[in-house]
Amino acid sequence: MLYSEKELKKRLQGGCPLYYFYAADEALVRSAAGKALHFLQEQDPETTVLDGPTPTVEEIVLAAGTISFFGGKRLVELPLIRPSTYSDKDLQELCDTLADTENAVFVMTSVIEEKYGKLRPGKREQKLIAACEKIGYCVQINKPGRSELQALARSWAGETGAAFAPGAEAELLDRCGDDQFLLQNEIAKLAALSGYGTITRDMIRQLGTVTLDADTFEMVELVVDGKLDQAQKRLKTLLQLQNDPLLITGALAGNYLDLYRVLLAKRSRRSLADVAKDFGYGGKWSYRLGKVEKNAVRFKRHRLEQCLCILQQLDLDLKGSKLDAELLLQRRCASWRRPGGAHDPAAAGPGGGGQIRRCAPGQPGGGYHPDDRRLSRAERPRVAGPAQTAGPGAGADPADGFRRGRLPDPPFRHRPGGGAACAASLCAGHPRQ
Repeated sequence: MLYSEKELKKRLQGGCPLYYFYAADEALVRSAAGKALHFLQEQDPETTVLDGPTPTVEEIVLAAGTISFFGGKRLVELPLIRPSTYSDKDLQELCDTLADTENAVFVMTSVIEEKYGKLRPGKREQKLIAACEKIGYCVQINKPGRSELQALARSWAGETGAAFAPGAEAELLDRCGDDQFLLQNEIAKLAALSGYGTITRDMIRQLGTVTLDADTFEMVELVVDGKLDQAQKRLKTLLQLQNDPLLITGALAGNYLDLYRVLLAKRSRRSLADVAKDFGYGGKWSYRLGKVEKNAVRFKRHRLEQCLCILQQLDLDLKGSKLDAELLLQRRCASWRRPGGAHDPAAAGPGGGGQIRRCAPGQPGGGYHPDDRRLSRAERPRVAGPAQTAGPGAGADPADGFRRGRLPDPPFRHRPGGGAACAASLCAGHPRQ
């Protein structure tokens, strides 16, 4: 059953003995449980809270069996309980206790793992959910969409006495994502900055949370638009905030890999849903990949490959060189604007293809001539490059296999999504090696 405030109010007024809320986001279950507790505590303010993911059955029985000082039913809260940590025997005893207790009202919450945008409860979670559905009000809470989050942001700002300027809440969501705890903290901070007046976009850029994912994505957009000086300023800001250059490199690589995957998907007539499934994008992937798609159409494949070559070499330099890491990062990022770089307009040759530096053997893009990329797959000749020799054992052209069941792997082995946590996982993995 899905969460509904109207149904929750009806159950609260009807004297339901159990309320169980589960979702992928802790903020969602806390908010729903807080509404239920607020109503129930008006009738009986005495609440027993059993913290921890696995309160023992004995503790639950003791809390539920204690007679309330106010003469009503005892209110027992079990926040963030984890059924997967119970044994089968203990979980069965827990379900029996919840069903047999008559002098208590239970309010329970759980955070369940999400995969590909859907909750995937395990066997023990499913068993507890089935038991709670028979006893009382057991509901799944879905993450709010972008429009709903914007409405929530406006309501939270209104509670503090502030208001958003047109479009400001959308920019705040771009920087914070769908983390409601972070959104509430940011709104409180920005409301104080505005003097509890109007929160503008300039305030969000000035004082808003700087996240690697959001800022590196904006860096890529600035590079696409040709605003290289602004991209360099954004990089300097990240370095001044003591962000690890290796993490910045990983986040940049993740964003360029997103562009590369989406571009290949469009050329092979595959949907964004196929990209999300093949490469394991979770959460609200449709919004992220939708923004990536707008930028991907402005790239040529060989330019993306050159950028990936630069980031691969930067990753190797950061891990193996004794030179200053910030200097290496700025030097490699500046290579995008040198003559012949991936985004230098002066480097464009006939047909807009530009002159591309051929990657060395063992790097992505090595082994086939860049000029052949302007030809169709049927017209493209087989050319032996530095990392390929003609003959029966020659490697397949990277353009082959576009219409296979899965999308071709990009020339990096990197976790999807561009998260900063997977920065160090970048390594060479080209099919020609």
